[in-house]
Amino acid sequence: MCKQELIDEINAALPESPFVRNGGSLLLMVGLPGSGKSSIVENLYKLVPFVLISTDGIRAQIRRRPQYTASEMTLVYQLSYQLIERRLRSGQRVVFDASNYLAARRDHVAKLAESCGAPVAVCLVQAAQET
Repeated sequence: MCKQELIDEINAALPESPFVRNGGSLLLMVGLPGSGKSSIVENLYKLVPFVLISTDGIRAQIRRRPQYTASEMTLVYQLSYQLIERRLRSGQRVVFDASNYLAARRDHVAKLAESCGAPVAVCLVQAAQET
């Protein structure tokens, strides 16, 4: 299956979100795995409708048994970026749930959102150290 077919298939499986504004809006989650990003996203969804683009969700859709290799991660992020852009261009509120620990990835998503005219908010999640 080519990349465009994967994007179309994953996009079709995502729920629609109401139109919020031209260019949409983006909430970029940032934090280490296990820090609680997804829990925050789940609670936020109870308050505000949005489309969730999750690297974990995309990885699960493209691989039955994820390998967590560099090439797989690259593909997952490429698909994520294209899905984010598609939904922002349709004026939807998007939450991107991924570790986003690399500044280059955060910058790429911010530039993508800017090209769509979408405001970007960043939520940095840090787990408290257990004593």
